[in-house]
Amino acid sequence: MTRRHLVKGSAAAIALAAAAQADTHAFPADRAQRPQCMVTGVVFEDLSGAGSRRPGDPGIAGVLVSNGRDVVRTDGEGRYRLPVDDETIVFVIKPTGYSVPIDPNGSLPRFYYIHQPHGTPAQLGLRERGIDPTGELPDSIDFALRKADEPGRFDVILFTDTHAESAAAIDYIRMDAVNGLIGTNVAFGMTLGDMMSDKFVIL
Repeated sequence: MTRRHLVKGSAAAIALAAAAQADTHAFPADRAQRPQCMVTGVVFEDLSGAGSRRPGDPGIAGVLVSNGRDVVRTDGEGRYRLPVDDETIVFVIKPTGYSVPIDPNGSLPRFYYIHQPHGTPAQLGLRERGIDPTGELPDSIDFALRKADEPGRFDVILFTDTHAESAAAIDYIRMDAVNGLIGTNVAFGMTLGDMMSDKFVIL
């Protein structure tokens, strides 16, 4: 099934194709054989604004949390439970009427936790170091949410398949596309598809 078929198909066809692709490509064949353990945590309303749970910060029921394969809802106290292996990203799916905190150091939304205790395998021979070892799994992986007013209709920016092949190509994307969007009144942006070419070379 090509992208053209997906675009022309119904929403149901897209969902089925995405599920099939996830089963065949997104997860390695040995995924089921990897050692697994359970992660637990709480999705809570960050009344204190601290980013970590404080006394008086209530749990939020019915929020979706995922490990990239399984999706669960938090219980009445905001707790969830998911299986994880040594290469898992646990993340919260932001519900309507809430926002996620922003990391003050990197200005990135804090809605996920990477569990890769040994880091990126050295035998891969990557040019960059990859993910640093994250160590043992914490006793509780909690996610903070803050109430926010959200309109029923909003604009979204979508970047797909830029296929940058060099540092110069990245500059072109920044100058021709990104800079033109500065100041645009959009709710959020999504970056999907093949962002970098397999032949990417630093010039």
